[in-house]
Amino acid sequence: MWTGDNSSWWEHLDLAIRECLNLSLSGVAFCRPDIGGFVGDCTPELYARWIEAGVFFPFCRTHSSLGNARQEPWSFGPEVETIAKHAIQLRYRLLPWLYTLFCESTQDGTPIMRPLWWNHPDEETAHRSTDAFLLGDALLVAPITAAGARSRIVYLPQGSCYEVRTGTSFEGGQTVTAEAPLETIPLFLRAGQVLPMVEPASSTEVLDETSVTLLVTPGEGESRWYQDAGEGFGYRDQERSIR
Repeated sequence: MWTGDNSSWWEHLDLAIRECLNLSLSGVAFCRPDIGGFVGDCTPELYARWIEAGVFFPFCRTHSSLGNARQEPWSFGPEVETIAKHAIQLRYRLLPWLYTLFCESTQDGTPIMRPLWWNHPDEETAHRSTDAFLLGDALLVAPITAAGARSRIVYLPQGSCYEVRTGTSFEGGQTVTAEAPLETIPLFLRAGQVLPMVEPASSTEVLDETSVTLLVTPGEGESRWYQDAGEGFGYRDQERSIR
């Protein structure tokens, strides 16, 4: 499901987070907005920020209507094209982990995209945070949703975590200021996590899942990694692997 014919406005980028969190909590796990907005002419900065966030939504697609300015990643100049390429490559690298989250969702209905209070229902500040989200239990995604912003305030729920870009460790239960130059979206990985990652490819048909890198954060925790053939129905006959 998508969130409807949104517009190329900063307000609609911000709104997309809350819309998809609500959809996810309502049993519609495979959801997304139109990256860049469906109606109107997206600016280079807005497109960069939208695709940085959009690659972490369960359903990822950039889209626009006829009659608007072109909205392919290369339409906004070399800088934004490079930013979009790196963002898309990161999604490809995370596909083994995303596939695992989709498996969990089909088994017990657990949302792929989750509000900050999902693991911390007693934290009042986590309940008030609607401009960031969890991807699975491990990764906190804090999109930039304001023009000209090069940093943002992020609430980190209880527990230790690490900023992905810098490796800086933080204790949760506090609000921090995350730096966010145009080519960066603030990401925080919970302590004690193991994320399987692969090298990016031009399509899933040529993705090499035989060579896997594990992104590991210090601490105690539990992680799962699900694999199957990637197509067909053999998984129903237990032709799958869960580590």
